[in-house]
Amino acid sequence: RTAMAIRELRAPLELDPADPETHLWLGEAYRRKGQTKEALDSFGEAASRAKRVKDIQTEQDARLNLSALLSQMGRHKEALDHCEALAADPTFSSPWRALTNCGWALLQLGRYDEARAHFTHALEFFPRFGPALLDLGILEAKLNHSLAAAGAFEKAIASGHLGESGRAEANFRLGEIYVALGNRDKAIEHFRAAVETGPSLEWGTQSQAYLDLLH
Repeated sequence: RTAMAIRELRAPLELDPADPETHLWLGEAYRRKGQTKEALDSFGEAASRAKRVKDIQTEQDARLNLSALLSQMGRHKEALDHCEALAADPTFSSPWRALTNCGWALLQLGRYDEARAHFTHALEFFPRFGPALLDLGILEAKLNHSLAAAGAFEKAIASGHLGESGRAEANFRLGEIYVALGNRDKAIEHFRAAVETGPSLEWGTQSQAYLDLLH
């Protein structure tokens, strides 16, 4: 009910526009509604206002969200400014998240060795962090390292730390690898898993298209 959340969050900002946490949650509501510009503005407000009042937790949360959203918008170099600062901050409690965001931005910029180093560092902190394993698999697949990619995707699925979309994507990408390797049975197994996980998601519909071709 994001529209309701946006309306409810705007009201307290009229009374206290300086509250950084309200800006943070408003940014999250805008992000979920797909209003990226408004989300970016709100996260930026949250970060700057939190820094002013020394609200470290809110500033860190806002910067983490900014790094992800900026990458989503294709502004990867700007994303790096936020996630690199977080990764280097000894007070940040989940550096693996910032490192993974940085790794993704570096991957999109074609800086593959640096991206791998960031994903590896993230996994040193949290070996079962699904998003880092998934992104590492995408990197290895992009470099045609099929076995390394398959291993990362398998670990991502088994990690228990991937959402529905992430599990479907990992299975879809594994299916593509096994198609390329000529292993039809394994490809079908993973495409079916992707469809079962997210039948209405992009990865599920693409997997169903493969299944239609393979049968």
